[in-house]
Amino acid sequence: MKDLAYQRKAVGQLTDSVIDLLNEGGTRRKVVFEAPTGSGKTVVACRACRCS
Repeated sequence: MKDLAYQRKAVGQLTDSVIDLLNEGGTRRKVVFEAPTGSGKTVVACRACRCS
């Protein structure tokens, strides 16, 4: 996988948003990633797990 600055930035922003959403309000929440094959869903999920 190429490591491009704009991709790192986008993944970082999305990861931060998802973590904030999951931590908001103490209620149980679900996050659904819906995107085409090869768009980076697994990368985002893996980075989110490392951040928490």
